[in-house]
Amino acid sequence: MAAERSPNSPIADPSTAIDPARVIPPQALAPPGPRRWLHRQLLSWEKSPAKGWFWSGLILAGIIGLAFVWGLGSIGLVDETEPLFAEAARQMLVRDDWVTPYFNEATRFDKPPLIYWLMAIAYQLFGINAWSV
Repeated sequence: MAAERSPNSPIADPSTAIDPARVIPPQALAPPGPRRWLHRQLLSWEKSPAKGWFWSGLILAGIIGLAFVWGLGSIGLVDETEPLFAEAARQMLVRDDWVTPYFNEATRFDKPPLIYWLMAIAYQLFGINAWSV
């Protein structure tokens, strides 16, 4: 014998069925203001995965960039050799001799000149300070 359904059961009462015209779209539930734009972007990722990868990469690059730049230059040159490299690069820039690195009028050939060249270029771009080393 089959069990009878109660008269309040949603299956038995067709008036309680979900009307598709009354369903609120997810876009309407988005928060107001700038967060609404972000919410729309998050919803559009399902339609366009390439856009999702682009925004994910951009956000990740921003976080990595912020973590890298945060506190940059807050401590000075700590190691024994860092000031020597910095001064040799500065001398290279002052003397306008891009071939031979000097420190206290003595040649300094213990490293290849690429590091000195990069530091001297940074001095030209950003000025002679601890941040450009």
